[in-house]
Amino acid sequence: MSQPTQSYPPPYAGGPPPPAGQNKGVLPLVLGIAGFVIGWVPVVGLVVGGLAVWLGLRARGLVARGQGVGGGAAIAGVVLGAVAALTSLVVTIALIAGAAGGSSDTASSARPVSTAVEAPSQTPSAEPVEETVDPAVAEAQRQKEEADAAAKAEADRVKAEQDAAAAEAAAAAEAARGTVSQQNARRKAESYLEYTAFSRSGLIDQLEFEGFSTDDATWAVDGLAIDYNAQAAKKAESYLEYTGFSRSGLIDQLQFEGYTREQAEFGVSQVGL
Repeated sequence: MSQPTQSYPPPYAGGPPPPAGQNKGVLPLVLGIAGFVIGWVPVVGLVVGGLAVWLGLRARGLVARGQGVGGGAAIAGVVLGAVAALTSLVVTIALIAGAAGGSSDTASSARPVSTAVEAPSQTPSAEPVEETVDPAVAEAQRQKEEADAAAKAEADRVKAEQDAAAAEAAAAAEAARGTVSQQNARRKAESYLEYTAFSRSGLIDQLEFEGFSTDDATWAVDGLAIDYNAQAAKKAESYLEYTGFSRSGLIDQLQFEGYTREQAEFGVSQVGL
């Protein structure tokens, strides 16, 4: 007699199915959305977004191991949380940089005020310095300054005199050279004196007759070393060569030629009258 065969149900190869309601991606998704909304808030958005990223990655790992569902929601939470964290980080850095710049501007703008406030405190400190000056030292300094000023004034006076003397010497040298017309007048006067005698006024008149100006003729005659006594004697001798004269008549003739009384008398005496 055969024994009855007992049948068993086949074992479940995939393990027990996950119980319903264990959706691991819900919390990361909610935090990601919240972080995305408040991502413009400094620090807070960074914290919420970072938490959403951490929980989303954790939930994705649990779903991958079959310990729950909601892997897509977990990934969405990670993405939203990362965007929220990055946005909040940028806003936080910008606010910190702006606060640092504003504090430096405030400090630099306040610096002149502190200088202006401290400036009056320096005024009283100058009074004791003035009181400690030794009168003898001050007197010696004053005398030194007066001596220096006097020495400078004397040096300036001497220099001014030297400059004036140099200018006069230069003017005299220029006057001694004369112009071209004056030099020609001098040469003409010398040529006249080589063959006849002239008084000063007679020689000037002769040069004017030649066309020279009175100034040029006077400059030329006065620039020559002429002995008018000798000229008067020479002129008296030339008169006596062609006619006779009394002493007084010859003197009058020489004066008519432009000689002075003394020069005429000297010249007449030289010819024996």
